[in-house]
Amino acid sequence: MVWRTFEVAVGAAATALSGMVLSRHLDDWLYVTVAGSVLMFAILMTATTIALMVRAMQLDHGEQVSDVQKRVATLKLAEFRAFKWALLGGVVLWLPALLVVIEALTATVSGANSGLEHSHTNGTQLLRQVPLPWLFANMAFGLAVLALGHLWAKKHVDTKLRSPGGQRLLDYASGRQLASISRDLDELSAFSREGSAR
Repeated sequence: MVWRTFEVAVGAAATALSGMVLSRHLDDWLYVTVAGSVLMFAILMTATTIALMVRAMQLDHGEQVSDVQKRVATLKLAEFRAFKWALLGGVVLWLPALLVVIEALTATVSGANSGLEHSHTNGTQLLRQVPLPWLFANMAFGLAVLALGHLWAKKHVDTKLRSPGGQRLLDYASGRQLASISRDLDELSAFSREGSAR
């Protein structure tokens, strides 16, 4: 849960910073396209993380073991998919996100240094300093990796999630807390089966 809280904090910061940059360049198509994409991705991933946290907190350990196991398995799959899209989306937007965040921070620092009357300063316009063909080629490469990564995951991972290797991958993607709950439930289920067999 600590890691998820950290992810929400990072997502909220990315949302605020990219929103700040976008609001200062609403008349510039490049900023609307690039900073807008970063903003939408940050909002989507932050909302997804919050939804996963809420679902994890709503797990009722008083239910039947089999029901809790199903809920945990569904949640682990949702966490894996969120991890997959965060990773693949990050491949597309890592450079724009870096440029937007640095621009927001330089604008904040330069605004603080120049006084309140000049706090509206736009800072260094980094997106305008990067050659557009290189920026968009980087994003196009990221989109190609996203598409290939999604297809690969669908073919080689999603179909094998019930295998031991797939379960290890789910445990890794869903974090220690869910992996620990899942192991505890498996042990409890095995203990219950042994008890009923006697």
